[in-house]
Formats: sequence, structure tokens, C-alpha cells
Amino acid sequence: KCAVALLSAVKQLGVGKPKLIALMAGYPPGKSTIRGGMAELRAAGLVRDENGRVAITSAGELRVSKVARLPRGKSLQQYWASRLDKAAAAFFTFIVGAKRAVTKDEITAATGYEQNSTFRGALATLRGFELINKGAPIRAAEALFQ
Repeated sequence: KCAVALLSAVKQLGVGKPKLIALMAGYPPGKSTIRGGMAELRAAGLVRDENGRVAITSAGELRVSKVARLPRGKSLQQYWASRLDKAAAAFFTFIVGAKRAVTKDEITAATGYEQNSTFRGALATLRGFELINKGAPIRAAEALFQ
């Protein structure tokens, strides 16, 4: 079941980081279930690694039935916000809504989260899923507005 959900997520993305694929498949990233499912897909030749990302193979394409495309624009933003934990979702919603680069102080003022380990963890989550850029100032990924 996990491997099928992961393969469907890879097909939707085309190429993606394992954490993002896990999130899309509805599983917590980093769990042994995800590692096992990805290992199963690799062993079957359904996915391959590409520079730290996972891509679907032609055999994987054939194995997966039709998968809904990811939404675009505002719907894509809502899709990701609904899959994030509370702090990351609040940050994401603010950053995307700003439609410009923002500072950590602006995120603090807008969301009420102090700049502590929860704050840093939420930003790390967003960066890990490539929903925001690395470094400062902080911007939402361009793909979220297309």
C-alpha cells in the first residue's frame, strides 16, 4: 500500500525529494515505512535516484494508473498548506500571501511564532520540500504561482 502511494506521488511530481514524495503520499517523512517503500520501488525498477531526488522510470509509468495532476496557482498553494503542520502552514500561508521576499521578523510579526526551534524547524520543513528558497530574504517557490 505504501509503495503504491509513493509511486503515485512520484508520478505526480515527475522528480522529487523523498520527503516531498512522502508528504504527498500521506506518510510522515523519514519513517521506516517510507524507506522500505522506496527500497521496494527501486528494487522493482519502478523509480531511480537522480542527484538526491527520485524519478519514475518507464516501468513505473506503466505500473501506475492515471494519477490526477497537481493543481496550479492558488489551488496548489492550498494543496501544500493542507499537508503541512501548524507552524509550517502558518509560515507558508504568510510567505505565499506576501507575494514578495520576507524577513524572519516579518514572519514572526504575522504569525506570532517566536524565533526558536519551532520557528527554525518550520522553515527547514518548507525548505526541505522546496516550497521556499534557501537563505534570506525568504521567498515562495515560483512554481506555486504558475
